[in-house]
Amino acid sequence: MTILTLIALSAAHADAVDLTVEAARDATLDIDIACGTVEVVGTGKPLVHVTGQATGLELDGGAHRVGISAVDYDNDDCPRLHIEAPSGATVRFEGRSTDASIKNLTGRVDVEVISGDIRIAGTPEAVDVEAISGTVHLRGPMPRVDVETVSGDVTVEEPAGRLTLESVSGDISISGGKVAMLDVEAVSGDISLSTAFVASVAVDVSTHSGRLDVVLPKGVQGAFELSTHSGDLEGDLPTPVERPQYGPGASCSFALGTSDARFSLETFSGNIRVSGP
Repeated sequence: MTILTLIALSAAHADAVDLTVEAARDATLDIDIACGTVEVVGTGKPLVHVTGQATGLELDGGAHRVGISAVDYDNDDCPRLHIEAPSGATVRFEGRSTDASIKNLTGRVDVEVISGDIRIAGTPEAVDVEAISGTVHLRGPMPRVDVETVSGDVTVEEPAGRLTLESVSGDISISGGKVAMLDVEAVSGDISLSTAFVASVAVDVSTHSGRLDVVLPKGVQGAFELSTHSGDLEGDLPTPVERPQYGPGASCSFALGTSDARFSLETFSGNIRVSGP
């Protein structure tokens, strides 16, 4: 079977969708779905296979780029799609009120949504997510992760590599795994951190008015700087907390072991609690 160099398939005015096109193992998928639910699953096949329900779905492109779009919808008639793609594909996903589940891919994953919930699992080489009010849930050892939300919560499980996470009012939770770099920032959201670190890790975590809870793993080493302008420091700290003679605030600095790892934990008005190791 010859790989198509150019296709243009449409499922207009049909509820059931079952479309297939051959694709390179490192193809790029551009997906633009206005609303509904979309599941993207990586497989070992050099195919893009789209099934589900949609009206006016468009599938176009060729072996190295496949476009899948359904943009003219109201919320009463949203697509429900299952998309199989080569596991090495790059996925660029855009949605409005669209929930997306993406898994078993090793290529890059870029997602931009307004109010949809996003779930990504597996080992994509890089993940970049922008969401306004949707939640973001990531699971797996992804080498590089960048997430930015406004009011959506961010949950990262079993991470690896470099993580940059930002949220305005959403909570951020990181658990399990082992990270090489961590940069986390929130305005009013709480931050929860319970993960392991490579020997030379750089950790910068801050929230303005949210609470910061950190569980340090057994054997952790590095230089620690903790400070809050008007909150308090709590938990298992190896040195006394310094507090100004007049006014609120607290700070604490200490070193564990001889590693050159660096940890900076900071809030403006939220409390910081450290437990372990």
